[in-house]
Amino acid sequence: MQLHGHSSIIEHRYEDIDPVVGLARSSQRAFQWDRRTLRLPSASQQRFFAEAAKFRIHSGATVPIQG
Repeated sequence: MQLHGHSSIIEHRYEDIDPVVGLARSSQRAFQWDRRTLRLPSASQQRFFAEAAKFRIHSGATVPIQG
């Protein structure tokens, strides 16, 4: 699993794996996250965040946009 751009994101269906996306879909308020605050129950989610860490993605802020 490698994060390399938009086509890779679609190909690997990262939107189904990334728990931040799930939280954004169910939230109406902005939130901050990091690996400690997220629940990563599945092996695919753990691999996803391990791969993201290679790109120095360890935390962030998300602003849900409902549409």
